Amino acid sequence: MKNIVLLSCVFLIFSCTEKKNLIIVTNDNHKEIKVTEDDPRISDIWDDGETFIDNKSDKSIYLEGVEYSTSFKILTSAPTTHEIPPNTMYSTEKTIDYIFTSPPSSVRIRGNSVTKWHLHR
Repeated sequence: MKNIVLLSCVFLIFSCTEKKNLIIVTNDNHKEIKVTEDDPRISDIWDDGETFIDNKSDKSIYLEGVEYSTSFKILTSAPTTHEIPPNTMYSTEKTIDYIFTSPPSSVRIRGNSVTKWHLHR
């Protein structure tokens, strides 16, 4: 009986397919979907990141870092910003926290500071 349970657990672990995030941006809206390595939209860049942004709009969009300290947002003079031109696929290791919504002015964090990521036009 123990062997059957053990084999079942091993099978489940190895049969789970890794999924990553794909954000598709159009002129009017955006859609978030989970994708696997065999998805033809990202199969050739799968190893480049954990999140993929497909800008199908006709304008640039921006991925911007927002730094927070213990209990308030730090406004820096030069935030980290990545421009994603129109009709471009972009990959990043970052988790995007705010997608076309304004980041809050404060968040609770552990430690001294944290960077959250904001995708916007």
